[in-house]
Amino acid sequence: MPLLNYTTNISADKTAGEVSKILARAKVSSTSTHYDANGAPSGISFTLTTPHGTRDFQLPVNVEGVYQILKNDRSISPRLREHDQAVKVAWRIAKDWVEAQVAIVAAGMVKIDEVMLPYLVVGDDRKTLYASYTERESAAIEA
Repeated sequence: MPLLNYTTNISADKTAGEVSKILARAKVSSTSTHYDANGAPSGISFTLTTPHGTRDFQLPVNVEGVYQILKNDRSISPRLREHDQAVKVAWRIAKDWVEAQVAIVAAGMVKIDEVMLPYLVVGDDRKTLYASYTERESAAIEA
């Protein structure tokens, strides 16, 4: 089965703007789009007021992971197995995920900071909670 949104024609810039609007509806106080060396959007950060104060979150958009899947899926047309397409697809997938998370928040099933917890920026190195956890877990296992 091909990857979700693999045929999209919607630019990553447009989708990044849509993600910002979705987050704004979830009452974040600011958003910031990150760009790679080629000027393509590569991630998005946002600030949210939580019961524990104002916190920063950073959502990655793993274009390279999507590119590897597109590139290796021979059921997908060769014209859709390009890096530029992977950028569009990765952002559409991220948008769908954010939209779904905001929907379950709106339904009262979870709180926004709860669902975004892995992406909470922590520590002096400003890594996500998940990245910090995996580094420490790996270090603990190797010790």
